[in-house]
Amino acid sequence: MEDRLPLLIQKQLNAVIQKHPPLFPWETKIEEYETTEVESGNSKLTSPPPSSPEADREDR
Repeated sequence: MEDRLPLLIQKQLNAVIQKHPPLFPWETKIEEYETTEVESGNSKLTSPPPSSPEADREDR
């Protein structure tokens, strides 16, 4: 029973956010923004750089 109230509140909040998404302070209406390469899944930008032997020695 204790878990049900937060679940119901979360469900209602999600429904309200879906109908009326929050805006940035400078926005007056919902706008679509261009997707950046990171958001589009470009693996060169989303994968961490390979570790170097020098970096491994610095951690110790």
